[in-house]
Parts: sequence; C-alpha cells; structure tokens
Amino acid sequence: MRKNNKSKPKTNQGSSLSKNIIGITISTVISILILVILTAVISLILLKSEKIADSYIMYFYFCSVISAFIGGFTASKRCTFKGIISGLVTSVVYNFLLTVIILFVCRGHIRADIGILYAVTTVFFILGGIVAANTKRRK
Repeated sequence: MRKNNKSKPKTNQGSSLSKNIIGITISTVISILILVILTAVISLILLKSEKIADSYIMYFYFCSVISAFIGGFTASKRCTFKGIISGLVTSVVYNFLLTVIILFVCRGHIRADIGILYAVTTVFFILGGIVAANTKRRK
C-alpha cells in the first residue's frame, strides 16, 4: 500500500511581503492624490465664492477624512493583512508623507492641532480597512 503524502503547499513569504508593501504604497499614493485633488477643488470653489473662508482648516480635515477612508479601503483590498492592521500601517505612512507635505507648504511650521488630524485620519484609515475586509470574498 502506498501512503498518500499530502505535503503542505509551499507558501512564498517573499511574494506576500512584496504584495503587502506594494499594496500599502499604492493605497498611500492614491490617498495623497485624492487629498490633493479634493483640496484643489475646494480651494477653487472658495476662491470663486463671495464669502471669505475663515475655517479653511475644516475643509482640509474633510478632504483628509475622505482620502483616508478611501486609502484604508484600498489598502485592505490589496493587502493580505486584516483590515485594522492594513489601515493602521497605511495611516502611519500617509501621516508621515502628510507631515512632509505640510512642512514643505508651511515652511517648517506645524499647527498645534495637527495631532487631531493624525488621530482622525488614523481612525478613518482603520474604518476603511474594516469595511473593505468585511466585503472581501472568503476562500
């Protein structure tokens, strides 16, 4: 009698890691692009309107929340991580790039309420990751 040798399928850890890194990079770039586009559109709307926008930072927060949710959703769809982990990792990369952009635009000065922006975007990245993970097909 022959034994059926059921060997474990070989998993390629290198490709899984590279898939996760590429997914996080792509979702971060998509988030930054959405943030730039939404901010530009709202800036043009405010420029053409008659009202003077004193609370422009709230518009920026709104754009950041939308881009963070979409970024978390995209990250969870592209990565093999769970939704919370993919959203959290992507939010760290996004917040780092956002800090670099803010430092460049504001000539080295960061507002005191930027920590609130980081907390809010992190929460929405995680929420986007959870929503995307719940819509994934189970194998």
